[in-house]
Amino acid sequence: MKTTTHAEMRMQQRGGSGALVEYIYEGGEEIGASRGATVIRIPEGERQTEIKRLRRELRLLEQAGGKAVLNDGDVVITFMSLTKKLRLDKRRSRNRARYE
Repeated sequence: MKTTTHAEMRMQQRGGSGALVEYIYEGGEEIGASRGATVIRIPEGERQTEIKRLRRELRLLEQAGGKAVLNDGDVVITFMSLTKKLRLDKRRSRNRARYE
């Protein structure tokens, strides 16, 4: 995406970055136009919803450290903490863990 010198100056003055501008440009919605130029923003409701979703996902990702699920096809057999090294049965597909 191209930016003008004016836009780069404003980004610097207002604490914006190229990544932020691109994020708004790619994911925002057009809310109006003036003399051929378009205003793009991320609506507050959408922004808050996405923040909640990402926080939940981050929390789950943090909690997933050292944890595993043992399954057989679509059936979850158990949930476990990985406190010791698993022996993997190389004869079975998808490296399913063997009970120790």
